[in-house]
Amino acid sequence: PPISTQRDIINEIENIEAEYIDYQKDIKQYQNKIDELMSFLDSLAATSQIVFSLSDKNLFSIDIGKRVVAKELVYNGNIPVYSANVYEPFGYIDKLLISDFSLPSILWGIDGDWMTSYMPENVTFYPTDHCGVLRCLTNDVHPRYMAHLLETEGKKIGFSRNLRASIDRIEGIKISVPSIENQEKIISQVIELEQRISETQIKIDSMSGKTAEILSKYLS
Repeated sequence: PPISTQRDIINEIENIEAEYIDYQKDIKQYQNKIDELMSFLDSLAATSQIVFSLSDKNLFSIDIGKRVVAKELVYNGNIPVYSANVYEPFGYIDKLLISDFSLPSILWGIDGDWMTSYMPENVTFYPTDHCGVLRCLTNDVHPRYMAHLLETEGKKIGFSRNLRASIDRIEGIKISVPSIENQEKIISQVIELEQRISETQIKIDSMSGKTAEILSKYLS
């Protein structure tokens, strides 16, 4: 195309690239702030006298999922299935294993690379026998902070493909927490920042294909 058109194309593409970089910086700043807030809570927990054992069934519910075979997966199912990778569902299904989702859930991979994820209340999912599900039955531990504590403790223990995060080992964990007032105050900020990350990621995802649109606009 003429050089003037080339310049117009480059200008628009550079604007998109600059916008993308700004969004990435925003996400990094939000995540750094989340890390700072969690570190602050951990510092309070380190001097706290409030200690719980995950083996206490009056305070925590710990379960494992059920094996799912490939033929049970449904192409247009609406229930995500989580296995050892609790970040991404490996398929979808049209039935439930858990009937009550009124409490938030913390998922962990039992026999893969160590990872945890947090599921807010009323979010449905189906765990396999490679996925554990932890729920807080006590009001003294914020579920979102519990997710952070489980991830941190799992790293300290060294859970991995070679050291399975079995229910027995998870129940052997003891946690110290700050007052619930401090937990709620800090976690409310964390949840707000996580929402900003999600919103920014949606903006990034919406940019996919914009370069092709620009080229098509000028060259078709």
